[in-house]
Amino acid sequence: MVYGDKDNFAGLIKDINKVLKRGKIRGDQEYDFGSCYAVNCMGHAFFNFKNNDIDDLSAHYKSELHYYFWMFDRFDMFHYYTSPRRLCKQTEKDLIEKIKKSSLKMEECKENDELERGQWKVAYFFNFEPGREDFHFMRQEEDGEWSSKAGSSMKVEKFKKLPKKYNSYRLIKIYKVTNPYIVAENDRLDEERE
Repeated sequence: MVYGDKDNFAGLIKDINKVLKRGKIRGDQEYDFGSCYAVNCMGHAFFNFKNNDIDDLSAHYKSELHYYFWMFDRFDMFHYYTSPRRLCKQTEKDLIEKIKKSSLKMEECKENDELERGQWKVAYFFNFEPGREDFHFMRQEEDGEWSSKAGSSMKVEKFKKLPKKYNSYRLIKIYKVTNPYIVAENDRLDEERE
Protein backbone atom coordinates (compact mmCIF):
# COMPACT_ATOMS: atom_id res chain seq x y z
CA MET A 1 0.00 0.00 0.00
CA VAL A 2 1.37 3.37 -0.99
CA TYR A 3 -0.81 5.57 1.22
CA GLY A 4 -1.11 5.31 4.98
CA ASP A 5 -0.18 2.75 7.58
CA LYS A 6 -1.41 -0.87 7.30
CA ASP A 7 -2.61 -0.99 10.92
CA ASN A 8 -4.38 2.34 10.52
CA PHE A 9 -6.03 1.04 7.35
CA ALA A 10 -7.43 -1.94 9.29
CA GLY A 11 -8.69 0.54 11.90
CA LEU A 12 -10.37 2.61 9.17
CA ILE A 13 -12.25 -0.44 7.83
CA LYS A 14 -13.34 -1.33 11.37
CA ASP A 15 -14.63 2.22 11.95
CA ILE A 16 -16.35 2.33 8.54
CA ASN A 17 -18.24 -0.81 9.55
CA LYS A 18 -19.26 0.83 12.85
CA VAL A 19 -20.88 3.65 10.87
CA LEU A 20 -22.54 1.14 8.51
CA LYS A 21 -24.12 -0.58 11.53
CA ARG A 22 -26.18 2.59 12.05
CA GLY A 23 -27.78 2.22 8.62
CA LYS A 24 -28.19 4.56 5.65
CA ILE A 25 -28.26 7.95 7.33
CA ARG A 26 -27.16 10.80 5.09
CA GLY A 27 -30.37 11.60 3.22
CA ASP A 28 -30.31 14.90 1.32
CA GLN A 29 -27.66 16.54 3.48
CA GLU A 30 -25.21 18.69 1.48
CA TYR A 31 -21.49 18.04 1.82
CA ASP A 32 -19.72 20.65 3.92
CA PHE A 33 -16.30 22.19 3.24
CA GLY A 34 -14.38 19.53 5.21
CA SER A 35 -16.25 16.41 4.13
CA CYS A 36 -16.33 17.26 0.41
CA TYR A 37 -12.55 16.81 0.14
CA ALA A 38 -12.51 13.47 1.95
CA VAL A 39 -15.24 11.80 -0.11
CA ASN A 40 -15.47 11.40 -3.89
CA CYS A 41 -18.11 9.74 -6.10
CA MET A 42 -17.28 6.28 -4.69
CA GLY A 43 -17.68 7.43 -1.07
CA HIS A 44 -20.95 9.15 -1.94
CA ALA A 45 -22.45 6.30 -3.97
CA PHE A 46 -21.50 3.36 -1.79
CA PHE A 47 -21.29 4.78 1.75
CA ASN A 48 -23.26 8.05 1.83
CA PHE A 49 -22.07 9.01 5.34
CA LYS A 50 -23.12 12.14 7.20
CA ASN A 51 -20.64 15.04 7.35
CA ASN A 52 -19.78 14.47 11.01
CA ASP A 53 -19.01 10.77 10.35
CA ILE A 54 -16.77 11.72 7.41
CA ASP A 55 -15.04 14.37 9.55
CA ASP A 56 -14.46 11.83 12.36
CA LEU A 57 -13.01 9.25 9.97
CA SER A 58 -10.88 11.87 8.24
CA ALA A 59 -9.49 13.18 11.55
CA HIS A 60 -8.21 9.71 12.50
CA TYR A 61 -7.42 8.21 9.08
CA LYS A 62 -6.81 11.06 6.63
CA SER A 63 -4.36 9.35 4.27
CA GLU A 64 -6.05 5.94 4.60
CA LEU A 65 -9.49 7.42 3.85
CA HIS A 66 -8.06 9.17 0.79
CA TYR A 67 -6.49 5.90 -0.38
CA TYR A 68 -9.72 3.93 0.17
CA PHE A 69 -12.01 6.29 -1.76
CA TRP A 70 -9.69 7.88 -4.30
CA MET A 71 -6.79 5.58 -5.17
CA PHE A 72 -7.13 2.46 -7.29
CA ASP A 73 -3.88 0.45 -7.43
CA ARG A 74 -4.36 -0.94 -10.92
CA PHE A 75 -5.67 2.37 -12.21
CA ASP A 76 -2.56 4.24 -11.06
CA MET A 77 -0.14 1.49 -12.03
CA PHE A 78 -1.52 0.81 -15.53
CA HIS A 79 -2.83 4.25 -16.43
CA TYR A 80 -0.28 4.91 -19.14
CA TYR A 81 0.47 1.30 -20.05
CA THR A 82 -2.83 -0.27 -21.01
CA SER A 83 -5.91 0.26 -23.16
CA PRO A 84 -8.88 2.24 -21.76
CA ARG A 85 -11.11 -0.87 -22.04
CA ARG A 86 -8.70 -2.98 -19.98
CA LEU A 87 -8.30 -0.13 -17.50
CA CYS A 88 -12.10 0.00 -17.08
CA LYS A 89 -12.18 -3.71 -16.16
CA GLN A 90 -9.20 -3.43 -13.83
CA THR A 91 -10.77 -0.47 -12.05
CA GLU A 92 -13.93 -2.50 -11.54
CA LYS A 93 -11.89 -5.36 -10.02
CA ASP A 94 -10.24 -2.90 -7.62
CA LEU A 95 -13.67 -1.53 -6.68
CA ILE A 96 -14.99 -5.00 -5.84
CA GLU A 97 -11.90 -5.72 -3.71
CA LYS A 98 -12.33 -2.42 -1.82
CA ILE A 99 -16.04 -2.98 -1.17
CA LYS A 100 -15.35 -6.55 0.07
CA LYS A 101 -13.12 -5.04 2.78
CA SER A 102 -16.16 -3.28 4.21
CA SER A 103 -19.27 -5.15 5.31
CA LEU A 104 -21.24 -4.01 2.24
CA LYS A 105 -22.28 -6.65 -0.29
CA MET A 106 -22.63 -5.92 -4.00
CA GLU A 107 -23.95 -7.78 -7.01
CA GLU A 108 -24.66 -6.83 -10.59
CA CYS A 109 -28.30 -5.98 -11.30
CA LYS A 110 -30.66 -4.35 -13.78
CA GLU A 111 -31.96 -0.79 -13.53
CA ASN A 112 -35.54 -1.96 -12.80
CA ASP A 113 -34.69 -4.69 -10.24
CA GLU A 114 -36.65 -4.51 -7.00
CA LEU A 115 -34.89 -3.48 -3.80
CA GLU A 116 -35.44 -4.33 -0.17
CA ARG A 117 -34.78 -2.13 2.83
CA GLY A 118 -31.04 -1.75 3.33
CA GLN A 119 -30.35 -1.94 -0.41
CA TRP A 120 -29.62 0.69 -3.05
CA LYS A 121 -28.25 0.78 -6.58
CA VAL A 122 -24.92 2.19 -7.74
CA ALA A 123 -24.13 2.86 -11.40
CA TYR A 124 -20.55 2.51 -12.64
CA PHE A 125 -19.40 4.88 -15.40
CA PHE A 126 -16.09 5.11 -17.22
CA ASN A 127 -14.44 7.73 -19.44
CA PHE A 128 -12.63 5.96 -22.30
CA GLU A 129 -11.04 9.07 -23.84
CA PRO A 130 -7.27 8.40 -24.19
CA GLY A 131 -5.36 10.40 -21.60
CA ARG A 132 -8.58 11.20 -19.69
CA GLU A 133 -9.49 7.71 -18.47
CA ASP A 134 -11.43 7.93 -15.23
CA PHE A 135 -14.22 6.28 -13.24
CA HIS A 136 -17.46 7.71 -11.82
CA PHE A 137 -20.28 6.34 -9.66
CA MET A 138 -23.89 7.43 -9.13
CA ARG A 139 -26.27 6.37 -6.39
CA GLN A 140 -30.01 5.76 -6.64
CA GLU A 141 -31.81 7.49 -3.78
CA GLU A 142 -34.95 6.25 -2.01
CA ASP A 143 -37.15 8.52 -4.17
CA GLY A 144 -35.83 6.80 -7.33
CA GLU A 145 -33.69 9.72 -8.48
CA TRP A 146 -29.97 9.27 -9.12
CA SER A 147 -27.38 11.42 -7.36
CA SER A 148 -23.83 12.22 -8.37
CA LYS A 149 -20.91 13.85 -6.55
CA ALA A 150 -18.01 14.83 -8.80
CA GLY A 151 -14.60 14.55 -7.11
CA SER A 152 -14.18 16.96 -4.19
CA SER A 153 -17.19 19.11 -5.14
CA MET A 154 -19.65 20.03 -2.38
CA LYS A 155 -22.49 19.87 -4.91
CA VAL A 156 -24.65 16.79 -5.42
CA GLU A 157 -26.34 16.62 -8.82
CA LYS A 158 -29.72 14.89 -9.13
CA PHE A 159 -31.14 13.08 -12.18
CA LYS A 160 -34.75 11.91 -12.59
CA LYS A 161 -33.55 8.96 -14.69
CA LEU A 162 -30.20 7.21 -14.86
CA PRO A 163 -28.24 8.79 -17.73
CA LYS A 164 -26.53 6.42 -20.17
CA LYS A 165 -23.83 9.05 -20.55
CA TYR A 166 -22.58 11.58 -17.99
CA ASN A 167 -20.30 14.24 -19.49
CA SER A 168 -17.61 12.05 -21.15
CA TYR A 169 -18.43 9.01 -18.99
CA ARG A 170 -20.38 6.01 -20.32
CA LEU A 171 -22.61 3.79 -18.19
CA ILE A 172 -20.92 0.39 -17.76
CA LYS A 173 -22.89 -1.52 -15.09
CA ILE A 174 -25.38 -1.21 -12.27
CA TYR A 175 -24.82 -2.85 -8.89
CA LYS A 176 -27.21 -3.67 -6.08
CA VAL A 177 -25.52 -2.80 -2.78
CA THR A 178 -26.67 -4.29 0.52
CA ASN A 179 -25.86 -3.17 4.03
CA PRO A 180 -26.15 -6.53 5.88
CA TYR A 181 -26.63 -4.81 9.24
CA ILE A 182 -29.91 -3.30 8.02
CA VAL A 183 -31.00 -6.67 6.57
CA ALA A 184 -30.22 -8.37 9.90
CA GLU A 185 -32.29 -5.72 11.71
CA ASN A 186 -35.21 -6.36 9.30
CA ASP A 187 -35.02 -10.11 10.01
CA ARG A 188 -35.04 -9.46 13.76
CA LEU A 189 -38.10 -7.18 13.50
CA ASP A 190 -39.94 -9.77 11.36
CA GLU A 191 -39.29 -12.46 13.98
CA GLU A 192 -40.62 -10.21 16.76
CA ARG A 193 -43.84 -9.59 14.78
CA GLU A 194 -44.53 -13.33 14.31
